[in-house]
Amino acid sequence: MQTIDSEIRSNDHFRYTGDLQSWLQDTLNAFSTGQGASVPCGDWKACCRAGYFIPVHRHEWSTRAAIHARLLVTPPAHCDDGNYQLISTIRCGHCALLKEDACSIYREWPQTCRDYDYRLFASSGLLSGHGEIDQQIARGRFHYGNEESRHTHAASRATTGFGINHAGAFPEGRVP
Repeated sequence: MQTIDSEIRSNDHFRYTGDLQSWLQDTLNAFSTGQGASVPCGDWKACCRAGYFIPVHRHEWSTRAAIHARLLVTPPAHCDDGNYQLISTIRCGHCALLKEDACSIYREWPQTCRDYDYRLFASSGLLSGHGEIDQQIARGRFHYGNEESRHTHAASRATTGFGINHAGAFPEGRVP
């Protein structure tokens, strides 16, 4: 598992990702309430080009209505629970809904896309394993409103480092 600190950084400019404490509180609220997040994409489309299979759940009626039926595929039988379909990708691996470098259904985008937050990687110091996404992660920088916020971030990264360095202590050596 590669960390941001082990990645050779490019000369790209840093990108400020917001206030750490505000982001962390919003993220914890999204997880604890089960309501999901709503992460703004801005000008970042790396996940749309990463070849991810994006599930659209059956209850996401407005999203499903915005996607042409031929672009939704049923997952293989061994992993199909009947509750979702996947958005197709085009030959190069991009999401089939990415048109002119923008999401063609952004107002109705799936909850999976709303929840995907590269700042989880940036806050922990981990990389995703996808080149373009990792470039974004490595450029991300949080603002700190106070010293406690800076210490919280340092603790998050230290926890991640501990997990990586002690992977054998986890079942089957898999770091959560």
